[in-house]
Amino acid sequence: MRPDVLPSWSPALERPAFHGRLSLRRAAIGGGGPLSFQAPSRIVRRAPGMASDSLVKVAVMVWALALLAVCARSAIDPHRRSLYATWAAAGGNWVAGANAYDTPQGPHLSSYRYAPPVTALLAPWYYLPERLGNVLWRLGNAAAVLGAFAWWLRSAAPMHTTPRQRGLLYLLLVPLSLNNLNNAQSNLLLAALLLAALAAVARERFWVAGLCVAFAVALKGYPLAVGLLILAAYPRRFAAPLLFGLAVVAALPFLLQGPEYVAQQYLNYYEGLRHNEARRHWPSHVAYRDLWLLLRVWQVPISAPAYQAVQVLAGAGCAAVVALGRWRGWSSRRVLEIVFVLGTCWMMACGPATESSTYALLGPALAWWLFRAGQERSPAPRALVQTAAGLLLLCVLSGLTPHAPRFHALALHPLAVLLLAGSYLLAGALASASNVLAAPSAALEG
Repeated sequence: MRPDVLPSWSPALERPAFHGRLSLRRAAIGGGGPLSFQAPSRIVRRAPGMASDSLVKVAVMVWALALLAVCARSAIDPHRRSLYATWAAAGGNWVAGANAYDTPQGPHLSSYRYAPPVTALLAPWYYLPERLGNVLWRLGNAAAVLGAFAWWLRSAAPMHTTPRQRGLLYLLLVPLSLNNLNNAQSNLLLAALLLAALAAVARERFWVAGLCVAFAVALKGYPLAVGLLILAAYPRRFAAPLLFGLAVVAALPFLLQGPEYVAQQYLNYYEGLRHNEARRHWPSHVAYRDLWLLLRVWQVPISAPAYQAVQVLAGAGCAAVVALGRWRGWSSRRVLEIVFVLGTCWMMACGPATESSTYALLGPALAWWLFRAGQERSPAPRALVQTAAGLLLLCVLSGLTPHAPRFHALALHPLAVLLLAGSYLLAGALASASNVLAAPSAALEG
């Protein structure tokens, strides 16, 4: 283990720092050892967290400055590059009993595509002053993802992290989160729900996890994939909580509005989902950033049914890796890491409606594996995930220039996802091969 990643309980962190000289001279007169130590002039005892505080402070400062800038901009100009008006308008439609899925009637509104449970929960935002609502929405999303990530690190991460490492991980979240905060997207809230679900499973709070997955499904539908991967790992313990959560969330709107109105809203919602498929055939610079776009750019001929088969097979492959881990007796945290990384990659590459802003969902998994790959012996997984991170950073930076559509048309987003998934699977394969090769040696030594 590298010195800079020692766990916080390591005795090495408790040793005092000696300020002296160690001279490598041979004893000239008999009896002397090969090494002689000249007494230090003084001994300095460092506080255990002194070395790690600086990076934590940097992470806090970066996030605080980012939130301050984003919230100040949204309060000064609440309509510029912001979806908050769309969320508030959807809540207003719910209160008034109007159709939330009608064509937007205002210049600052976008099409609304979330399920009725989300619409019902947006109603309180309708009553807030617009500027205040813009600020609170962004602060709430940031608090949700940071808090859920902290819970995941503490409860579900497969290795202990020091404060310094956690500061680094929070910094790695920033690039893919900023655009979502700036535009008042909901992807950070979605990421928080999935992180909380995984942390709850690690703590064996399966009913909490079922509700978290259900609310995530209400937001965008395809997070059900993560719920199904958890189900593959814990079929007996998670089946009832998942079904219960989905039923509770689906029934929630009927408690808050008339049943006929809610039923019609569900029909309108599903009708809107059917029209999302057409965007795959739009020009590449405005199409979804998924595997379909990558195949188009690489000019790989594939029909819609064949692509749907690829989506299903990719999901089945992820579930097979999860089931293999359980069958081989891997720890719960290691299996949940597989769900975390591969489930997120599937949603980005094979999900039904992946936009540039959706890649904020990839932020926690990318940050984690970028950090974890640094601990791998083989350089190949590290190189792959670093390339993936570089491509995504290039896409983020391109958004600050007029040339962003050209970068998006290159399908760099889904390519980065494939590199991330490849890095993770390659590291697992190398680790398994290393264990297999080490087993005969251990048997001979025994």
